[in-house]
Amino acid sequence: MAANKQQGSYLSLFWTACTVFCAGIAYFAEGFGKLVFLLGLAGVVISLVGFVKIKSLEGKTAGPATIASLKACVGGHRRELGRGPRSIARRLRKERGGESAIYRFYGSENHHGA
Repeated sequence: MAANKQQGSYLSLFWTACTVFCAGIAYFAEGFGKLVFLLGLAGVVISLVGFVKIKSLEGKTAGPATIASLKACVGGHRRELGRGPRSIARRLRKERGGESAIYRFYGSENHHGA
């Protein structure tokens, strides 16, 4: 996605030009299709040149992630995701006096297979 106004303008031009370019391909057999094709192609080229021109304005990009930081992120998420369903189930059982969701849904007559 675009981070500043120039990138947004070139991105909008790029997608619009891609659409016009594809319409030109679809109707290339007709005279007007050739003109639409050339306009779309010109728009794509202009937007790509614009992207290259403003690349220097972006600044320094982030370096690669280290293994230690990735392990910390993955480990933290895995711990929380693993703990989440169990703690939710415990809390639900505690709130409902140990009654299971299946028991409540089907009722006591269907719970024991009767």
